[in-house]
Amino acid sequence: MKRLLDEFIVLMISHLFASHFLLHLSEGFSDINAVSYTWKTKPWSSCFSKVKCGEGHRQRKVTCQDSFNFMVADSNCDESRKPATVDQCFRVCDKHKRMLRWRIGAWSSCLPTVSRPTTSCIGTSIAGLAHRKVSCVFGSTQKTVGSSACEHFWDKPESEMACSLDCPQNCIVARRNISCNSLNCPDTTSVNREVTEVVVAPTDEGMRCPEHLGDPVCPFIYLNEECNDTQVKRKKHLLKIGEWSPCQPTEDNYVNRFEPDKEIQISLKPVIGVSRRNITCITDEGTVTDLSFCIMEETPVLERLCVVPVPCSVSPWSEWRVKREGCITSDGKIVPEIRTRIRRLVQMPVGPGSEPCPPLYEERSVSQDLPSCYKYQWLPLEWSSCQVRLHGFHGEVTIIHPTCGNGLQYRNLTCVRAVDVVPVSDENCKEPRPPTVQRCEVLCRRDCQVGHWSRWGPCSFINKNNFHEKKGYRIRERSVIVNPSNGGRPCPHLQERDACFKIQLFNWQYSSWGNCSLQDPQATCGPGNRTRNKTCVKLSGGLLDDFMCGRHDDAGVSQSCRIPCPDDCVLSEWSEWSTCSLPCTDQNEGLRSRNRTFVAIAGPGRPCYAVTEEKDNCNSFLCTPVRWTTGEWGQCLPLQGAKRQCGLGIQKREVVCMGVNEILEDNSCKYLQKPDTQKSCHLPCPVDCAMTNFSDWSPCEANCDTDAIQYKHRFVIQSPKYGGKPCPGALLEERLCTKALETVCLRQRSNAKPAYQWNTSSWSECRIPAKNQSCGIGFQVRNVSCLDGNDREVEPHYCLSEAKGNSTFVPSALRSCEITCSSGCVLTTWSAWSPCGYSYDSRRFRRRELVGSVWTNNDCAASFKLLEEEKCPGIPESSGQGETHWLSCIVEESNVTTVNGQRIKHDCGRGYRYKFDMQVNAETGTGPGLQRDMCFVDCPLDCQMSEWTEWSECNVPCGRGFRERRREILVPANALGRPCPETVNNTEIQKDECHIICANFHWLAGGWSRCFLHNEEADCGNGMQYRSVRCLDKWTEEEVDDSRCDPLLKPSSVSSCRLHCPGECVVSPWTVTKKCSEPCKQENYQEIRRTVLRRPNSTADPCPPLISRTHCILNETCHEHDFVPQPWGSCVLTEGALCGEGVQKRPAQCMRSDGRQVDAVQCEKNHKSLSSNEPMSKPCYIDCPVDCVLSEWSAWNASSCLPCGQPGVMTRTRYIVQKPSDAGQPCSTELEQKKSCPFKACYIWKHSDWSPCDLEYGDCGYGVRRRLVECIRYDGLQVDKMFCLTLNLTFPTDNWLDPSWLVLAQEDSQEEQKCHIPCPGDCVVSEWSSWSHCHRNCRIGQRVGYQTSSRKILFSPTKESANSCPTKLWRTRPCWSNDCNFFRWRLKNSSLICEGRDGTIVEAGGCTAESPPCEYWCNKLGGTCNASTGLCHCPASGTFQGALLSGPSSSPCIPAGKGPHPPANHSAPTSEIRLMYYPDDSQVSFWMYAMISIGTAFVIFVAVTVYLMCRSSLRQRSVSVERQPSVRRRVNASGQVSDRHADGFPNSTGNNCTHHN
Repeated sequence: MKRLLDEFIVLMISHLFASHFLLHLSEGFSDINAVSYTWKTKPWSSCFSKVKCGEGHRQRKVTCQDSFNFMVADSNCDESRKPATVDQCFRVCDKHKRMLRWRIGAWSSCLPTVSRPTTSCIGTSIAGLAHRKVSCVFGSTQKTVGSSACEHFWDKPESEMACSLDCPQNCIVARRNISCNSLNCPDTTSVNREVTEVVVAPTDEGMRCPEHLGDPVCPFIYLNEECNDTQVKRKKHLLKIGEWSPCQPTEDNYVNRFEPDKEIQISLKPVIGVSRRNITCITDEGTVTDLSFCIMEETPVLERLCVVPVPCSVSPWSEWRVKREGCITSDGKIVPEIRTRIRRLVQMPVGPGSEPCPPLYEERSVSQDLPSCYKYQWLPLEWSSCQVRLHGFHGEVTIIHPTCGNGLQYRNLTCVRAVDVVPVSDENCKEPRPPTVQRCEVLCRRDCQVGHWSRWGPCSFINKNNFHEKKGYRIRERSVIVNPSNGGRPCPHLQERDACFKIQLFNWQYSSWGNCSLQDPQATCGPGNRTRNKTCVKLSGGLLDDFMCGRHDDAGVSQSCRIPCPDDCVLSEWSEWSTCSLPCTDQNEGLRSRNRTFVAIAGPGRPCYAVTEEKDNCNSFLCTPVRWTTGEWGQCLPLQGAKRQCGLGIQKREVVCMGVNEILEDNSCKYLQKPDTQKSCHLPCPVDCAMTNFSDWSPCEANCDTDAIQYKHRFVIQSPKYGGKPCPGALLEERLCTKALETVCLRQRSNAKPAYQWNTSSWSECRIPAKNQSCGIGFQVRNVSCLDGNDREVEPHYCLSEAKGNSTFVPSALRSCEITCSSGCVLTTWSAWSPCGYSYDSRRFRRRELVGSVWTNNDCAASFKLLEEEKCPGIPESSGQGETHWLSCIVEESNVTTVNGQRIKHDCGRGYRYKFDMQVNAETGTGPGLQRDMCFVDCPLDCQMSEWTEWSECNVPCGRGFRERRREILVPANALGRPCPETVNNTEIQKDECHIICANFHWLAGGWSRCFLHNEEADCGNGMQYRSVRCLDKWTEEEVDDSRCDPLLKPSSVSSCRLHCPGECVVSPWTVTKKCSEPCKQENYQEIRRTVLRRPNSTADPCPPLISRTHCILNETCHEHDFVPQPWGSCVLTEGALCGEGVQKRPAQCMRSDGRQVDAVQCEKNHKSLSSNEPMSKPCYIDCPVDCVLSEWSAWNASSCLPCGQPGVMTRTRYIVQKPSDAGQPCSTELEQKKSCPFKACYIWKHSDWSPCDLEYGDCGYGVRRRLVECIRYDGLQVDKMFCLTLNLTFPTDNWLDPSWLVLAQEDSQEEQKCHIPCPGDCVVSEWSSWSHCHRNCRIGQRVGYQTSSRKILFSPTKESANSCPTKLWRTRPCWSNDCNFFRWRLKNSSLICEGRDGTIVEAGGCTAESPPCEYWCNKLGGTCNASTGLCHCPASGTFQGALLSGPSSSPCIPAGKGPHPPANHSAPTSEIRLMYYPDDSQVSFWMYAMISIGTAFVIFVAVTVYLMCRSSLRQRSVSVERQPSVRRRVNASGQVSDRHADGFPNSTGNNCTHHN
């Protein structure tokens, strides 16, 4: 039992899973046992005719097949439904061409492809399809044959077209009061009633108007009988004139050509018919009586000839085509979308009262519900190289590529389709243009700069293991001051090696000599000895044992000396060594010398035997020592074994050891640091060429004389670099497109007829409408058709397309004529006057013709003028006030310069300016309202500067100063050119800091000459001595100008001297032992000392003082130092840079109090404020010129151009695309240009008063009232009425516009109007209401709307006149005024109403275009409306504080605690987010159903899994229990049997599953 239960449960769950599958599977095989049988047909055979061409028959095979597509016996299929196996056909031959034609049915109405929206429709249109029946007919019997017969000769006209329907307009009504009064009753007798009238008439498919609108307004009892009697003359019997019936054809075979199931006649063939009316005699109570009771002066006309009116037939509107795409740019700018649609003219109207043709072209500007501008995007092309553009004298542009510093990069933009990157016209891209100029920097090539060579280092052992080797080497070095940049001049070698023969790793270091100790302690002069100490030291200064220096020459620590006695000879100290005679040694060694002179002559004492001049070798090193020499770095190569050929690479160069004139082995330079032979580098990865796709082919221009060529182009987005794939193919492709023009060209060459042309028959005879009249005004008719090149009639819209919308190309099928009563001559009516020209002697003409059989009658030609001519009236002065001065100078053709593929346009050069003037200029042909004068707009003229001069010398001998360079203005800039820099006397002076280190120069004094005594005959005494003093560069030891050295430190070159006589005291020169310190104070002093060289004898004068002290006096014995900052220098660029970032410096000069500049160290050691050796500097910038770029001029805005000769001004604007930099060409201040409007004449209607209602001898009924209507120009000239009809059109007329439709829109143009005088008992109606506003859907850009006028039935007719009430109670007419959003929502007394701007309250349907006001629907939803923002907010106590309600359809605010609460981190929603936590009842939530289904399946899966696991566990438990002997059965107190272990615990398997039998 347990197992059966388990299997049952598994079976049920499995069935649950399989049921869904079986359910769907059963649907496919529900009828698997019910086999169906159907007839299957094979294709028709070819048409067979016994006469080879004409009518014949064709066959096909028909078989019976089952639902498995197996062929079965025919008996299985229904014989009654078997398709035909034989059919009649038509075999076409060339002779049938004139016997075959297409029969075209009328277009059906446009049927929407989707169901009409149930709610208010505010979209642009509804897409639909229209159909018509097109068949091929043969012969005079018009027998229908297969379409292939006609297709043999002509293409089949389309039988289906995509169309569009406007959203239906519902009827809008309003309430108003109306007077229940007849026409002539006084107001005191009237009774007012509130009625419902039509304000906006419904359109097709719109909600109809209420049916009760046709009910009589006033009860019959309110009809004042007395007033009613005054409607007509008080008579007992009245002649009642009936209404003319519609014109009916007289031919029996006439067919209504505009029934949907009938064929339409694409040619216009007017039919002359008859119109009739009835006359009756009625009593004054409205009862019909015998006609004899009415007295008639003359019997009215009861029948007249007429032209059967043919209404205009047009196709449904085509689907909308986008003429210009619209979108919303990223910055919120709305670019309206221009959409157009057309409808075709199927049949032209003819005859009075025919329905005119509506406009065939419609254009709408849509600004609502536009997408973002994503379809077309600006594609920036690659940036140019870094460059600077300089403009020449004549505007030519020179591109300079800077080798260093900043510049500009330019790029072009191309507009592409985003989906396929195909270039299109720039007009398609509406987004703001990305920048086309950016600043760039070319890294300056920095050459290596090195310092001066150091002194030669010590002579080192070549072999350090052999200390007895005398030959060694020495090294000198120089340091890098400026490291080179990539591409800069590399550093030269930094170390040199030279041989030496004096090892100097360590040496003796001697102290100063001690005083001379006399050998005779008792003596005061004479010979003696002096000593000094010596120490063995390293060159680095460390002490060594003396034995280490034992091999070096010992200069001695003891030396004999002598203290001169009074009669001994005395010599001076040695002078400084002179400069070396050679800078280096190759063959001859350089020499230097020094000397000393006699200070005192000897007497009886010791004479002078010492040497007075010494010479020594110097600069004993090679001029070209051994050094490492480097070659140029090689190409960057990829690393060996690298997988990629780009990225990290290696660069190598050759390094050799160079001697004097030869390459040495590397071992010769082993003591020098060898430069690197390789370094890592970056190998750029290849960049492939990237290009746009090709653009579409350019239009093929029709030129049959030469081959026509089409072009397509593409652009390079990224040029290939570093070995990338090159650009494939050319950027421009062309092809001959003459083949496409073959048909056009053949027709032109053969002088064939145009593709489509109008064909007109001869005019009929002039017919007088009244049959009893033989003369007067009549009419003529003719046939009008449109023919193709084969003279075959086609639909008239083809000829309209050929005429390009020119209405003059549409022939008329009806015209007026006149049969003169005197002579019987037949003439056409006068044509309209020709337009008047703008010259003072302008004349105009009008014509008429003689027609009919009397054309040959010379009497008619002589009796009637066929041409009238008159002089045009003079042009009056304008009374309007406007712009009477000259306006903007307008350049029509701009100067265009192409630089780097980019077109730079300048609106400059010769142009014209205009002003309003009513005078006529016959010479220039300028009409009134516009006077033109030549003018010139300056082109940008940039400042032209000369080249910079070379830098001048530094303006200070040493220290910090300025150097200068100059350039001059060659051509000054005008207001639109790049400005000149700041100049002085047209010269720009650029100053840069320069620095000459004063310590690099020193005075070198030569040895003193002997003392030239004043008394040449004497042996001793006073005299003069001389020496050379030169200023030397301490690095080159070359003599420089003395100004470089400090004059305060300059040694004297001439000095008084004394050659001391024997016995005189001799002292040494003065030496400074104490200097004055800063600041200089007089209490301080300077001390100098000297020593006694030879003491005097007893008879001579004693020695002079040996110490001298002088007070510290400023600028005499003492000097002070201080930093003096100088003015800022110019902004100086790196060498080679033309613009960009530079450095501006100002020298901080360390000035000595005597005005001499010294090195900054002098100021620093005295704790002055500036502690830096470098000058003060700051970064600066010399602007890279970015010129102003302006957009193209917009189209002229002629909205302010008014007719009637009023002076108006057209404007056009442009905007700044790229702002200029300081050094660029500034933007023109003229961002708007004005131009006088072209003269637009004013035309007004001039009409007389309406005549009384002409009843033609009747007393009441229907008649006609007339008036004279003329179109008058502003100067009083009568012109053609078309000028008045088309004066104020506000919509484009890109196609033919029916003048009758324009007449329909303007009542002022009507010359004749039907009128009605009610008879007793007739239906009484009110006057037509005034025309309503121009109702149109402005939201979708509708330009042509309509106005509505209505009337009401006041009194119902009597039984005798039951049919006298009109059925047309409202009428419409087209309009095109700028009257938008006429109806608005309004809260009035807490009620929501829809109100027009004129105060009329209408039904709510009038305000469907806009949402109700926030206050109304927000309160109903439980929210609070913010009056300032118009937004509805839920209150704080609601579900979400601050939540927005987006519209009337939003869910109401839920009180707190009754709805779901948001999470803690929930942020308040914005106005663009609608929070919905439950599915909207009006929407189908597919996600919800999907999640429920997935959840259900998951629960079932878990249940089955748990069950199977439990079942498996139970089976294992039962097996284990059977195998355990310790388990016994026990019966509990309740009588239940339980299984327990021997230990008494219940059996457990470790799970929670239980099982019951």
